[in-house]
Formats: sequence, structure tokens, C-alpha cells
Amino acid sequence: AQQNFALSTLFKIISKANTNYYDKEHKNEYGLVLSQSNRSTEILQFLIKSNLILLIRFSIDNVSPTIMTQSLNILHCLLVIQQDEIQFDCLEDFHRMCEIIN
Repeated sequence: AQQNFALSTLFKIISKANTNYYDKEHKNEYGLVLSQSNRSTEILQFLIKSNLILLIRFSIDNVSPTIMTQSLNILHCLLVIQQDEIQFDCLEDFHRMCEIIN
């Protein structure tokens, strides 16, 4: 149960980091952006440098289907950026439209 909770928490952190949830803009009193922090990138880099991949690799070998599923979800979240996938799907649809027109 503890390993499942830990993997679930890691999945949520990585998912939010992929959507830049942890980034912040620092604005002045006029609403102009002075600086922007890249905390999401820093969090992902820290997790990868902390041998997260090795932890996930060992968790995939677990006999529990729940642990295995959580591990694969984390691996998917690390490898696939949802925003890019949406853009690729749009490009694919555009190319299909072009083929139909021609």
C-alpha cells in the first residue's frame, strides 16, 4: 500500500510538472512579467537525476498489477508529453485533409 501511494504521488507530481503547473510568473504592480521560474523543469530534472528511472524499472517487475500499472503510468508520463501529442494529432489530421483535397 505504501509503494502504491508513493508511485501515485510521483505520477501526480510528474503530470503536473509536464503541464508547467509549478511555474510562476513574477509581475510588477502594472501586471508586466518581470521574471518566470521554471520550477516544473527543475522538478523533472531532479527526479531523473535521483534515479527515478531505476525505481520505476524495479517497480515494473513487481507482481502486483496495481504497482505495475502505476509504474507504467509514470514511465508513460515521463516519455510522452501530452501537449506534443495533441499537436501531432492536429498535424496528422491536417495532412489527411490535404490528401483528401488533392
